[in-house]
Amino acid sequence: MRLLPVLVLLLLAFSFVAACAKAPAQTQTEAERLREQSFIQDLIDENTQLRQENTQLSQVVLQNKLLLSSQNATIQEFLARLREGPRDLSSPAEHIPIGDVKVYGNEVIINASGLMPALVADTNSMDPFVDSSAKLLVMKPKDERDIHLGDIVGYTCDQCGGVVLHRVVALGRDADGPFYTLKGDNNPEPDPGKIRFDQIQTVLVGVIY
Repeated sequence: MRLLPVLVLLLLAFSFVAACAKAPAQTQTEAERLREQSFIQDLIDENTQLRQENTQLSQVVLQNKLLLSSQNATIQEFLARLREGPRDLSSPAEHIPIGDVKVYGNEVIINASGLMPALVADTNSMDPFVDSSAKLLVMKPKDERDIHLGDIVGYTCDQCGGVVLHRVVALGRDADGPFYTLKGDNNPEPDPGKIRFDQIQTVLVGVIY
């Protein structure tokens, strides 16, 4: 009868020893699992970073391609213009024949009636042809036949409250008669509205720099 408690104690002791012997192995397995998870996470993070870098690189390549394409289009347009040659733009008509201009030493005589000196404000609208440092010679037009495409005229501008010196870029006619479209050489758009002959005060016939 006394052997039974001894056997029970021996079995309990054996189980305890076996459990202690297995514990380090389980701890090692858990550490290995954590190392594997850490390694896998590092691979995932590295792959994510490589994808981001690849996306950024692709965007840079695309931007460079677009830039090169735009530059190539600009170059092709420039070469096409060179092949076409300079555009034929409308220049001011002749208002004073060369024979009416005489130069005698320090004196210049212009045989034309109604000539007047004029200056312009520093608005830059007619740069580089006319700026505030230029001295102008103008004359009053007699009728509509004195206004030609390409002429530079001074007209009364209701919106500006003064006289504006701009170039005639188009001629037209409507129910009210002839009208003119004017534009500053350095302005991106024409002046608003239709300019009538009675608004035109002067025609530019000479520039002294």
